Amino acid sequence: MLGIIVFAMLLMWIFTTWALRKSFDEVGHAVIEDDLGEYAVIYEKGGIDSVSELFHAGGHDSHDQALRLISSSGEILLDVLIPNHPEVQWPDLPVRQSAKGSPIAWSRHPLTDGTILTIGRRTLSDGAELWFGRSNA
Repeated sequence: MLGIIVFAMLLMWIFTTWALRKSFDEVGHAVIEDDLGEYAVIYEKGGIDSVSELFHAGGHDSHDQALRLISSSGEILLDVLIPNHPEVQWPDLPVRQSAKGSPIAWSRHPLTDGTILTIGRRTLSDGAELWFGRSNA
């Protein structure tokens, strides 16, 4: 009987951990998707300087979030990494490929300390590519 109770508790713990992790991943994706949309509009209206200004003014640079803007020719125009984690660098990513019907391509990368860096990438109207990264720290 005790074995059944322990087994049931273990299953409940595994399910709860899985459900919480899935919920946090969904929230993280929603934050990234929202920020990519916001920064795309800001870029279209005010350019690189406006994007950089908003990112820093909003405190994103101090909340385990990073931003990158790459021109259509591949030149890095803006590159803001996570300041409290200098070991976190942008990974080399293949040519952008998004899921069918989605304007965003997603990438997940495990970091050395066990956290995960999730990156959303969106192509802008001029062919530039906007990357927004967020760790689950």
